[in-house]
Amino acid sequence: MAWFRRISVSVGVAAAMLASVAVASVGAAGGFGSSGGRFVFTDLSATVSTFNPVDQSSDDISVDRSLYMFRQRAGGGLQTQQMTVLSISVFVPSPDPSQPPVLAESGCFVIPDSDFVVSSDLQTATLNATVDESNFCPGFLVPLTGAAPAKGDGGGGGGFTFPLTVTATWTGTGTVGTQEDQGSFRCASFVSLFHNRFNSAASRNVSAVIPGVLSISGGQPDVFGFVQNGTFVNDVAGSGIITAACGGKGG
Repeated sequence: MAWFRRISVSVGVAAAMLASVAVASVGAAGGFGSSGGRFVFTDLSATVSTFNPVDQSSDDISVDRSLYMFRQRAGGGLQTQQMTVLSISVFVPSPDPSQPPVLAESGCFVIPDSDFVVSSDLQTATLNATVDESNFCPGFLVPLTGAAPAKGDGGGGGGFTFPLTVTATWTGTGTVGTQEDQGSFRCASFVSLFHNRFNSAASRNVSAVIPGVLSISGGQPDVFGFVQNGTFVNDVAGSGIITAACGGKGG
């Protein structure tokens, strides 16, 4: 469980560092690479993870509302769109290490914003989603805020039986941690100043159910959950053109 906790918390700790890298990513996608000015991105997410040290099984559910960069097909152009993305991973190894896992399924789905509701103080969050093949993620997704790792591996829902209903609730501990960072990204003639604010609320109790797949209920240390939001502000000077030498599309 400790390993999963460290991985989850590190997502929030790394947000500010990744956000500066996202400046170059947006430029490569044609965002900052077209003009200067102020660019503001937001991110809202919740995650629940469990790990059983006895049989080494694990369950992970995360939902993230952010601005994503994606390519729908190999060789196609990069696109950006705000989406609410649901990611699921379920792993149950075989008692015999020489045999394949009893269950190893994962999926990435785009869901309506209304399926994921978070209170303004981050102390409560609910997820009520029903997904099928029509909700598969449109290719490999990368959140431009840098607030979380890339989602999915080209879309799809593994071997799940559809439709798949996913419900979850998060209840906070009453406290919120805040991380705030600022700095700059410079390369050749491109200059961007960034200011990031990231709030994170650990969950006192989390419950999550996918009928026929998993049922999670409890709090730390057996069940780790958190709800987070972030605001990422980038002030880009001059023309906002990122040259090809810096990884952008501009000349």
